[in-house]
Amino acid sequence: MTKQHGNDQRVQPNEKPRNPARPKGTNRAIKSRFGVLGILGTVVAVIGVLIAWQQLQRAQRLFAITEIVAKWNDNTSQLKNIIEAEYNGIYNERFSDLLSAQKAKTLYEATESTNEALYKVRQSVVELLNYFEYIALACENAVADEKIVKSFAGAPMMRWNKALAKFIAIYNEDRKSCVWGPYYVLMEKWDEPKIPCG
Repeated sequence: MTKQHGNDQRVQPNEKPRNPARPKGTNRAIKSRFGVLGILGTVVAVIGVLIAWQQLQRAQRLFAITEIVAKWNDNTSQLKNIIEAEYNGIYNERFSDLLSAQKAKTLYEATESTNEALYKVRQSVVELLNYFEYIALACENAVADEKIVKSFAGAPMMRWNKALAKFIAIYNEDRKSCVWGPYYVLMEKWDEPKIPCG
């Protein structure tokens, strides 16, 4: 039995002492505050991840554009010279019909054993179109900025699209497929004539 002296209250042996400085319900308020802080921390972390992701995407696009611009001459000049040596003026928009259907067929059928010089031209055309497809895929997947690509490489890509249209059509028809498809999609997006696919 506990004796009471005035306001003095003694604690029973098995009774937990109360903390007079912490009113009832304080634990719940603390937990609630920690919950809010946890949510805020998560939101801040998610925003940080999103910002980092956007910066990474910008860096990738910048790198892709830098690669395209820096290596444009390396990837196109020699090929252009080889093609123009056989079809003089083909790159010039006014002479883009130099590669007639018959010439395009002869070019497509050229092999190393039948006509080594023309076969080299054929391989240069294919390599050039492969490079344009790479650029188109970079735009399609937002790896490269399409507006910048168009302002820098749009004119030559569209010229070659006209100049090589008959060769590409024969290539697609014979293979029964849409070779270099992303390149045609990009050209159509830039209001260029549609190239038939096999």
